[in-house]
Amino acid sequence: MFTLCFAFAIASVSFGQLHFGAGVSLLDFDAFGVQGKVMMDLEEQTGQPLDGAATFTYFFQENVTSWAIDLDAHYRLLTIGEDIDFAPIAGLQIARASVNIGTASVGNTDIGINLGGHFNIPISGFNVYAQPKITLGGFDAFTLAAGIMF
Repeated sequence: MFTLCFAFAIASVSFGQLHFGAGVSLLDFDAFGVQGKVMMDLEEQTGQPLDGAATFTYFFQENVTSWAIDLDAHYRLLTIGEDIDFAPIAGLQIARASVNIGTASVGNTDIGINLGGHFNIPISGFNVYAQPKITLGGFDAFTLAAGIMF
């Protein structure tokens, strides 16, 4: 994750605005997680209203260690009302889950495809986000995330 954040930071010198954030996530309304998020505005480079996002989420479950890295593209499509921006998202997920049985651990890593939406709401100089999405493969689940971007 450090390498990915470093790459985004270096790219930000010549590739536009970089935003950092943190949030919480629910995986199938069953597992609770915390996440760190990095978003970069790619409109200057692509000529399209596009953002790139990298998210690391760690989920808390009894006897299970699980995490996901999501690499998504956000296409800023429309503004709802006066302030709420909506962007459909698509991307990839690298997910890892391992079950702890006594002193042993059995796990699996999988890759999935993310499809969903990203809502951005500016409040008092911050950007609050909500992001429902489904993943086909990876955790193969519905995820609802929310947080704040700086």
